[in-house]
Amino acid sequence: MFGEVSRALTSSKTDAISDRISVDTISGDVAGKNILIKENRGNFNSMSGDIDLDFDEESGGNLILRTLSGEISIDGELKFVKRERKELEGTFREGTASIEVETKSGDITVSL
Repeated sequence: MFGEVSRALTSSKTDAISDRISVDTISGDVAGKNILIKENRGNFNSMSGDIDLDFDEESGGNLILRTLSGEISIDGELKFVKRERKELEGTFREGTASIEVETKSGDITVSL
């Protein structure tokens, strides 16, 4: 997949939430607004591109952020479990979601 991926991933409280949200790109940015993940899995990956995610206020769970050559920035409260040079893992809000965000060559920006 080439180019940018940008999609508003939203759901009302009465909608069914899928078991997993997965977005992968080889060369392009990944962006999402109002992403709702409370108890399922979310994977957001880019080989060469930035990842910019804005999670809904009802989202929560374990969050892992990884980049090889970019920067990681977070807007919001994250309880740190582990921080290494280019990897950050922690939990935010209530919820049991497992969310992984990874880019090989790009920046990661997350709003909680």
